Amino acid sequence: LLHHIAWFRSWFFRRVQARRDQDQALSEDTEPGKDAVRTKKLKLEVTAHVHLVTVLFVAQTLMHLTLVVIELKTSLMPKADWTERNWALARIVMVMLGHIVCFFSVTTRMAGILHDVYEQHFIMHTIEQRTIIYNISWEDPRVERELLDIGPSDVILTISSAGCNVLDYLIEGPKAIVACDFNVAQLAVLALKLECIRNLEYEEYFKIWAESDFEVFEANYESVLRPGLDPEYQSFWDENKHLIRENFMFAGTSGLAAKLLIPALRFLGVTDYMVKRKMYPPANIGLALVRSFLQLQWVWAVLAPLGGVPKSQLDLVKREPEVWSERLEEVLGRRMWLPDNYFYYAYIAGRWSKECCPRYME
Repeated sequence: LLHHIAWFRSWFFRRVQARRDQDQALSEDTEPGKDAVRTKKLKLEVTAHVHLVTVLFVAQTLMHLTLVVIELKTSLMPKADWTERNWALARIVMVMLGHIVCFFSVTTRMAGILHDVYEQHFIMHTIEQRTIIYNISWEDPRVERELLDIGPSDVILTISSAGCNVLDYLIEGPKAIVACDFNVAQLAVLALKLECIRNLEYEEYFKIWAESDFEVFEANYESVLRPGLDPEYQSFWDENKHLIRENFMFAGTSGLAAKLLIPALRFLGVTDYMVKRKMYPPANIGLALVRSFLQLQWVWAVLAPLGGVPKSQLDLVKREPEVWSERLEEVLGRRMWLPDNYFYYAYIAGRWSKECCPRYME
């Protein structure tokens, strides 16, 4: 059982990497449906091995239970003397300890496999499933504008992300902007925002993207917004209207990360301070504990993939943990409390206000 789990881990990562290499090599020549067949085959192989591990573990558990029952019968036999009973009880204890050791070994190794799969393959899996990662563009456009010095003759190449920065650059009047993204879901977000700008009034746009007003979105989607989208983006939004209905500020994997942190921040009173635009954090021991907790690297090893941070970037942070601590302290102690910091405000308040929102929405 333990040997198979150890083998399964190395096999799984080799198999997934081979699948990715194959996808890249055949991306232009792949026949329709062939990618789905390879994906199904990989899932079947993984499922078969998981079932085998489960069967082996159940069989091992049944064997241990059988041994315990046999030894109990031996110890309870009328003719058994104290020595025989003591030995039977000792064997029962040994069997139970053996089972406990085996159980923890199996669960620890399987947890390790799940962690490695999550850390190394979560982002790629999310992209393959056409799922949003970013609901906000986290690169500060104000800093980028100062560095780029955008003029009317400039052509900008940028990632789409959630489209916030693309729309911010438009205000500067460049010659053209080319937005690309490895994740088609992010391009779908930008495409819908552009259609909203072309066809809706400012108040309607603000209600959809700042307040996640689903009634306004639903009233305009089929007749006004959908016709202007490319078929691929139409298909995406036909299937994902719930992103706005359930609050777009908490959509995607980065929104899930926010959901995990928000309850603790609300309990500590941070939400009220942020919504009221107070320029300093609340002074309480709970927030100090949270700040200490967030400096633990394993916490961010769990949260980083949700925010689209790949393992290679996370490894850079691990090499210089003091830099990580300094930046985190700067964010928690100062930056997130700035009156115009719409990034953290959106997640903590669950919306944008007209006093705190991206520049293109003002």
